[in-house]
Amino acid sequence: MKEPEYVVVTPLESAPDHRREASDERKVFVVHGRNIEARDALFAFLRAIDLHPIEWEEAIAMANDTTPYIGDVLDHAFAKAQAAVVLLTGDDMTPPRQTLPSAA
Repeated sequence: MKEPEYVVVTPLESAPDHRREASDERKVFVVHGRNIEARDALFAFLRAIDLHPIEWEEAIAMANDTTPYIGDVLDHAFAKAQAAVVLLTGDDMTPPRQTLPSAA
């Protein structure tokens, strides 16, 4: 019986061209919610330790499109960033309802 053939594809080989660009070791993609004070403090901290947080508008500009698909924005931002930081604060959480709405 013939052995099956395997093809190994690394993420870099299968990625679109813009994902093959070298990432900047100082860039950090930041995901944040509505707490602007916490976001500003995080960005100030990252800049204080000589890192460059990628702002959403900067990530949109990386996609080189006037109305980019959000997946393209994220692909470009992750390709340029060395790391990602997700900032979660209490205002980003939604507690479950105590009672369910009626089906009336």
